[in-house]
Formats: sequence, C-alpha cells, structure tokens
Amino acid sequence: MEETIFARVRAQANMSFQWGRKDLVVVPAVYDRWGEVVGEEHHIGFKRTPFWALEDISKNRYVFLYQRLSAKEPYFVPNYGFEGAVYLRFIVDHYDSLPPVMVFVQDDYQWTGKEDCLRRDLKWRPLTRHFIKRRDMSTWADRGEQGAFVEQCWRDFAAIFHLPGFQDKVEPTVSFYPFNYFAVGRSNIVKRPLAEWKAAYDKAVSPVCHNGPLDLKALSTKVLEQANFTEAQQVIDTESSKHTSGGALEHLANMIYGFTGMREKQMQFDTMSCEHYMPKSECPGSPCA
Repeated sequence: MEETIFARVRAQANMSFQWGRKDLVVVPAVYDRWGEVVGEEHHIGFKRTPFWALEDISKNRYVFLYQRLSAKEPYFVPNYGFEGAVYLRFIVDHYDSLPPVMVFVQDDYQWTGKEDCLRRDLKWRPLTRHFIKRRDMSTWADRGEQGAFVEQCWRDFAAIFHLPGFQDKVEPTVSFYPFNYFAVGRSNIVKRPLAEWKAAYDKAVSPVCHNGPLDLKALSTKVLEQANFTEAQQVIDTESSKHTSGGALEHLANMIYGFTGMREKQMQFDTMSCEHYMPKSECPGSPCA
C-alpha cells in the first residue's frame, strides 16, 4: 500500500494544478491505507474503493494527496497534527489558487456520491450527522496533567485564528461535528489571511503543541486543580499531539472553517440541503429536490 501511495504523489509532483470554477478537490488524510481494509495487519486488500479511484474528471472531481510515511517522498506532512495538519498544508500550498470547493476527509470516510453535487459557492458543511452538543475539558482533566496541555493547545489555535468565546480562567466548552469530515469553500478560506494558516500548520506539525511554559494564569481552574498545578509554576508541554494538536483541530474545525461560535446548534441538514447542494436537475445524485 505504501508503494501505491508513493507512486501517486510522485506522479502528482509532475502535474500542474489550475482548477476551474466547476471543480471540486478531495483532500484525503491518508496514512498507509484508505478506508476499511481486508486483513488489517497485513493490508492485503480493500473492502471499499480506495482514494485513487475517487478522481472523476467528468464530474469535475479531483484528488490531491499528501503522504505521512516518508520525508524522502513528495508531499510529506509530519504525522503530528493528524488529519488536521494535512488540511492546513493544502491551504498553505494553494492559498492563491484554491479550487471553489474542498472536501477534507480522513481515510475511513465513506464516499456517497452526493459530494459531487455540492454547490460551488458553498461556504462550509460538515459531512457527518454526528454531533457533540457539549465538550469541555472533563475528558482530559480527569487524567491529571493532560487537561492542562489540551486546554493550552485549544487556546493556542484559538489565538492564531482569533476564535470567539475564549476567556482567561473560563473553561472552554464547544459543540462540534466529530471525525473531521467537512466541505469548505474558497470564500471561507480566504477570509483568513495566509499568515494565520501558515502559523496553524507550523504548530500542527510540531512534536508538541505549545512552545515554552504554559500560560497557567489563563487556564481554567478545573484543569489546574486536576493537574495539581499552581499559577506560579513553570510547566512545559510534553503531551502527545494526538490529544493536543490533533484534538484541537478536530474540536475547533467548525469554528476555524465554518466561522461558527463555540456553542452552535446542530445543522438541520435536510431543510438546508438546497443551500449546500445543486438541484437534482443539475446533479442527479443531489439530495436537493
């Protein structure tokens, strides 16, 4: 499977990319597989169509691949910020020539076909109906020091993107769509300057999220008490990026890409389908009647 991925990125390195007004680009965050595989340990085959078969120029659908396996191969992204770092890298690389719509998905996403029908003036839409109404620091604070590292990382990304609602000493609490599957339009991406996307990418591909001592005067009382930290201490981030950078980019994705607040209500996907999809008369696979 690795060689197939390498073959793709090598070929991609010799291509030029100038997307048109009707184009949609899928950016899959692939590690060493795509979707559910047969023989998980040895990767002997796929149960579902792998990403390299998703490209369909007749439907104006293209795939742009990054790989997280070898720094010696093209389009390498260090595997610290997980799928969120891959999404950021695409934006940084193509900021001045972004396609109208981007579909950002992990390698286990189940392609339905209706994604081809997304409106090309789309702003943002989650690609999962799963919704978490409330997520605070409890998940990590109950593990002791981890809560402080996680909250600091959330605050770091919030500072980069100027996300609303973050206050010193107040525990961050968000609603969000898990799994980090979503579609976003160029119009939303360019609302934020390239410098912010670059800063976020640099943080996402660092071995730890926060450089230097944690800002303990800003962290919530809950995480400080659970970590047994005092504001006078100097604490350096040592937490796995899976829980810090990777988690922050998933939990804050709707705020970063969708410009939502911290506690938004769940989207009414069916009633909003025509805001997000072309009508069936233009795209037969559309849920917009």
